[in-house]
Amino acid sequence: MAYNINFDIASIVIILLVLSAAHRRHMITGVANRAFFNMMEVTAAAAVFDIISVIASDNTVVQWITHIGFHLMQQQVAPLLVIYIVAISEAMQYFRQRKQRIIFCIPFAIITLMIVTTPFTGLVFDIDGDNFYKGPFYNEMYLVSLIYVGFACFYLVKYKQNLAKGSIRYLTAAFPIVALAVFFQFIWPDQLLQCFAISIVLLLYTVTVQRPEVLLDNETKLYNKGVFMKYIQQALATRTSLALCLFKIEKSENYMATLSVDRYNAMLNAIAKGIRTAVKIVDKDLDVYYLKHGLYAVVARYQNRYKADRFMETADHEILRALESASLMMNTPNIYKCTVMMPEEISEFSSLPSFLDGLENILPRSGPIYRISDMEDNDKINLHININATIERALRDGEFSVRYAPIYDPVQDKIVAGNAQLYINDSRYGEIEPQFIWRMAESSGEIARLSDMMYDRVCRFVAGADFKESKLRYIQLKLSATSFEDQYLCSNRVAGADRYGVNPTNIAFSIAESSAITDWTEVAAQVQLLRYKGFKIGLEDYGAYNSNIRRISTVPFTALQLDAGLVRKGCAEAATEESGSFLQLQGLNELILTSTIDMVRGLGIKIIAAGVDDLQSKKFIEETGCEYMMGEYFGGYLPIHDFLHLVRSFNERSERDK
Repeated sequence: MAYNINFDIASIVIILLVLSAAHRRHMITGVANRAFFNMMEVTAAAAVFDIISVIASDNTVVQWITHIGFHLMQQQVAPLLVIYIVAISEAMQYFRQRKQRIIFCIPFAIITLMIVTTPFTGLVFDIDGDNFYKGPFYNEMYLVSLIYVGFACFYLVKYKQNLAKGSIRYLTAAFPIVALAVFFQFIWPDQLLQCFAISIVLLLYTVTVQRPEVLLDNETKLYNKGVFMKYIQQALATRTSLALCLFKIEKSENYMATLSVDRYNAMLNAIAKGIRTAVKIVDKDLDVYYLKHGLYAVVARYQNRYKADRFMETADHEILRALESASLMMNTPNIYKCTVMMPEEISEFSSLPSFLDGLENILPRSGPIYRISDMEDNDKINLHININATIERALRDGEFSVRYAPIYDPVQDKIVAGNAQLYINDSRYGEIEPQFIWRMAESSGEIARLSDMMYDRVCRFVAGADFKESKLRYIQLKLSATSFEDQYLCSNRVAGADRYGVNPTNIAFSIAESSAITDWTEVAAQVQLLRYKGFKIGLEDYGAYNSNIRRISTVPFTALQLDAGLVRKGCAEAATEESGSFLQLQGLNELILTSTIDMVRGLGIKIIAAGVDDLQSKKFIEETGCEYMMGEYFGGYLPIHDFLHLVRSFNERSERDK
């Protein structure tokens, strides 16, 4: 019989084109994509075996080898289809259960054994010269394929909610196409249609393969944050054990600011390359994600999470090699590295975002590889992990309190304002620092509720008789970076003040200079609007981070609060000079402090010097001409009644001394 191999050749051409496009688009990683590409590879291999069996029909040995190879390759397509459907429908946790895997593997193992032993048993087929004969169990191969089609249908129905409707249509289209090909080949046995039909199905399936723009991060070509969060959320919901291997570039935003965009992206790519190489060495089933802002995550599932420690050591070595080969050793970043076992150490999905964002605050230093379970300060780690639940509990049980620190005017020699901070008195973790609450709340998305609650309490205080009797000018409180994403920020704040009959001039807002704000043009517009309504608004912590003169010259702030650390260092050097133990030259920190003050005053912006903790510091800051001061010398953060008592007693004493 003369066989037509054109359909096999066409199937190989189709598969090569799809594989080439997939490689060019970086669609070659992950369980789903690997199963898809394995289907294409075994189909192409089956077509090659089919072609060779026709060309070398006069060689009995080649006939046996090619027919065994053809049937082995074809039998793999259906199981791989099941794995592909399982992966894209996010049913892998269920599929990987021991019972499911055993049931899945038995039919394939039996038919594979029958095919491999058929030269001795003749169970599946027989070859006599150039004649091919079907054995008594030949049709059982189709039965096994039908069993796997049943598996595929089961997962399609059970997890259809995880698939797009269009994907379901394309996936189910495979069954009638292949069935028709088998039927027609029975009618016309000389037309080799099966591989061609499968290649057409795979061409349709390219629609269901995860697109790189959805799946991958543009810079690193690794899985993106959305895919990672979705996977971890499902894993925690099903209590699936896994190990999370994390790599975080220390102060990634600083590298982004100092390096060119191309250089920074080259560094990200080099680190990604090192991690990918480690995955190839240790276990190809590890999934690698880039979560933005210099944070990489590698997930080791329950069956291979014991390899996490070995992987971390290998990755540490390979990252350095990749950076060196990319000529980036001069810019080698410090990298935090740690492993987290889930669900033992993080059991709630809501805890994960704040944990990832606070990684630099949890780990004591970059360099070593840490295991979260082995670290000493477990309370601090647990607080980072459980900050969402802690904030929620505090909101529910009223464990928040607003405290006030005095702001001093050296010209009047009086306390003229207060700075409000939010504290949590938690039953488990005790008193939690305001800076930590604010940072974690911004990461977790709770910041809007906290801001509104704090503003409400401050407005109630300002509207009361105690505030009027104290003759304070204003109370200052924080605005979060995310507040400026709300186009109704100003109207909401005005409405809040109107609700209590508060004059906006008695309220001052401050923005942390370290805030994760990308569009300062929008901030400038919002600040201008707030000022127009009568609110004061300033920038705090100036001098602690990448202090930006352009920012304070273009955004119309009414005041600028100098970072307490900058003030303390400058005052300490000034005090050392006065003691005579120092050369009569201005120290570097003192020079930075005084130059900053001169520059800001030149812009017409009032200055609040934080960190004034003693009399010598007070005298030095007075000489610099700062309009306001804060610090331990005047009093720390106090509950409202203690704060009012401090203001009255301080100002009364000042009046008596005049």
